[in-house]
Amino acid sequence: PVILASIMSLNKLFFKHKSFLFVVCSTSLLLFCLYASWVGWKGGYCWGNRNLVPIIPILCLSWAFIDFTKRKQLSFFYFLLAISIPLQIVSVSIKTHEWSVLSREFKDHDDPYYVPSSIKGTSLLFKEKMSNTTGIYQSESFVPEHFTSIDLRGYNSFTGYNFWTVHFLKFLNLNNYLNITGNFILVLIVTILAYLLQKFRLKS
Repeated sequence: PVILASIMSLNKLFFKHKSFLFVVCSTSLLLFCLYASWVGWKGGYCWGNRNLVPIIPILCLSWAFIDFTKRKQLSFFYFLLAISIPLQIVSVSIKTHEWSVLSREFKDHDDPYYVPSSIKGTSLLFKEKMSNTTGIYQSESFVPEHFTSIDLRGYNSFTGYNFWTVHFLKFLNLNNYLNITGNFILVLIVTILAYLLQKFRLKS
């Protein structure tokens, strides 16, 4: 979502830096059309479209033309940032296809909206893993009126968070430390982010 901050620079770019705006828009549009016409446009299992990642730094170049001295623009930027950070933490902590495997348990329901979306389902799974690293989940933790036990222990990489440290502990058969290690890494990530945001905070 924070990429949407580029919208705030359009007015200034259009009137003062049209050539730069043309380069950014034409390059982004060209890459989008190129990958949209390819059979593997999704880029495999991932949150969003992995093939469009090269567009992100191009769009972020326009941030240099955002007037952060204006309170509205600064507030909008921080609003998008506040949405983006939790989404990114969840996305790196859970394997992308983990929810798709788990949600198969609910496909027999008549209502297509009964199963949570990928973002909501993965977020619920993220919350569940804060206290559960067994690989066995109760379905009522994700959907109402569905009371079954879901065993994903057959997928070894699904146990615990998707951190290399956690995977290394599983390799050493130290499963008792998965929960505390995973949560410690989460706290460490949040602490570092808070420090960086405080140290390099923008002022209006």
